[in-house]
Amino acid sequence: MNFKFNGESMSLDSASTIKEFIHSLNLNADGLIVLLNDNIIKKENLDIVIEEGYSIEILNFVCGG
Repeated sequence: MNFKFNGESMSLDSASTIKEFIHSLNLNADGLIVLLNDNIIKKENLDIVIEEGYSIEILNFVCGG
């Protein structure tokens, strides 16, 4: 299935949830903001299965001093 991740075309060979996809990228979901088709997804809803044509954006805010 094909979808967009941070503006780039991606494809998956098998069904995957957003949580599994984030884990496959070696990212910790706790510090991320996830948008699915321009809508913010709450952490407890990351078990949504990625479908054809989805657009997923992941933002990571970093504080500095």
